[in-house]
Amino acid sequence: MFGRVNKGRTFPIRTKVKRIMRTGSISFSHTSRLIAVTALCMGLGHAALAGPNEAAAAYKKGDYATAMSEWQDLADLGFASAQYHVGIMYLKGQGVKVDQKKAAGFIQKAAKDGYVPAQHVLGTLYLKGQGVAQDNAQSHTWLSLAVAQGHKASRKIRDQLSKLLPPDLRNAAQLHLAELIASPRTGLGDLLKAAQLVQKVAERGYAEAQFQLSEIYLSGRGVPKDKQKAYMWLILASKRGHETAKGMDDLVKGFLIPAEIAGAINSAQKWKPCGASRPCAK
Repeated sequence: MFGRVNKGRTFPIRTKVKRIMRTGSISFSHTSRLIAVTALCMGLGHAALAGPNEAAAAYKKGDYATAMSEWQDLADLGFASAQYHVGIMYLKGQGVKVDQKKAAGFIQKAAKDGYVPAQHVLGTLYLKGQGVAQDNAQSHTWLSLAVAQGHKASRKIRDQLSKLLPPDLRNAAQLHLAELIASPRTGLGDLLKAAQLVQKVAERGYAEAQFQLSEIYLSGRGVPKDKQKAYMWLILASKRGHETAKGMDDLVKGFLIPAEIAGAINSAQKWKPCGASRPCAK
């Protein structure tokens, strides 16, 4: 555990941190808790590394009780890698009884905090229905996020799964992936890459993606603002029955001058989904 060295012994700081976080005069957000813990650890020198190092050493020796205790303390403080390891131990029944639901809960926390190995495992849990409801679309999303961040083992599973997903589920999975990629906490924090992925799905004629792409061009999230393109994609989403897009027509049109409105309408009339006139981007 994290601790301070005194007469050759390592004492935990978990109690100290909890006491600080319970203080009525200070309200700690998730980020603030981690900042507080980090600040404390910086003042403890090499002893601050005791927790993860001791946990890994204990796990390697097969001392699962100690490893679980060390990682659980760190997981409770919000450390993603520790949450992942606790989840794996619940999944395998190492030092604890097998509990797939608990395992999935810890692994999901780590995945949402951007820990790539957890994103890979969460994808496989959704694929197998272990600790979570079986969901191929969710599996595809989390495996794809791991692939986007360099996890090689995820690619083969994701590619095989892609062949099994019907188009609507694949499109929905990729829109979810775009949302995660845009997040600096969970994914890459890459708005441009997220926008490009939404555009790929929109080009296939998927109404929700067309609506989201309209919003992206209107707000300039990851791309230069372009009101005319925003209105064009809104028209296309409306034509495919997207109710929210239909309701926003007058609002978005109000930002455009007549020439831009005419240009958007003309472009929408000429537009065809990929596959019919050009290959779809993978």
